[in-house]
Amino acid sequence: MMMNENYVKRELDEKFDAVHEKLDLILEQIKKINGRVGKLESWRSLLAGSWGIFIVFVIPLITYIFVTTFTSIEKKISDHIVQTK
Repeated sequence: MMMNENYVKRELDEKFDAVHEKLDLILEQIKKINGRVGKLESWRSLLAGSWGIFIVFVIPLITYIFVTTFTSIEKKISDHIVQTK
């Protein structure tokens, strides 16, 4: 009976070693995937921040330029109309 118990223990040890090797491989893959996900989340945050800056600064600047340009053109046209009368 002792011989049989050693044999079973050795088989179990081999199976557990195989399971541990597979778990180690899975852990490596998970670490790689987590790194990739972290990089994607960083990019997403960067883009979200860039979009915020665009909305807060660029759109008002474009609006200001647009309004001042057309106000200036409108003033020149109205001045020209007044001078020609």
